[in-house]
Amino acid sequence: MQLRGEVVTDILYSDLNTCLRDVSEACGFSDSALYVQAQRTIEGGENTRKAMEEYSMGSWEV
Repeated sequence: MQLRGEVVTDILYSDLNTCLRDVSEACGFSDSALYVQAQRTIEGGENTRKAMEEYSMGSWEV
């Protein structure tokens, strides 16, 4: 079975975000620096994914 790259990354980010939220809520981390840093990491990954999609669609000139 083959999955396109964006489908795999969507699944990974969704699962990671859900796990992060669940663990953070259970541990009372919702306002902590750890939670904020993890959210920034996820957002950075999303930005990377979007850039890769733009590149693969040929909207970047090399």
